[in-house]
Amino acid sequence: MTEKTAEEWGTIFDEKGVWYAPIVSFDQVATDEQALATGAIAPPTAGVPWALVGSPIQFSVRITIYSLVYVRHKNSIREHYVG
Repeated sequence: MTEKTAEEWGTIFDEKGVWYAPIVSFDQVATDEQALATGAIAPPTAGVPWALVGSPIQFSVRITIYSLVYVRHKNSIREHYVG
């Protein structure tokens, strides 16, 4: 495999319908448009001057917590959602 360049292998894989991705350095990933757009890489900010791997879990700003409250009323139990 070392006898061909990455571009040559890319052409061969494209012709055969093989999915592939080039091996890149972290510096290349940190500036990759798709990685930045999907949040896979968190770009540098004022607090952190270098790119970081993004979190695979995204939390919303508003978190609503629902709890189930049982209310006893005349020998019956009713469920009420409080949120």
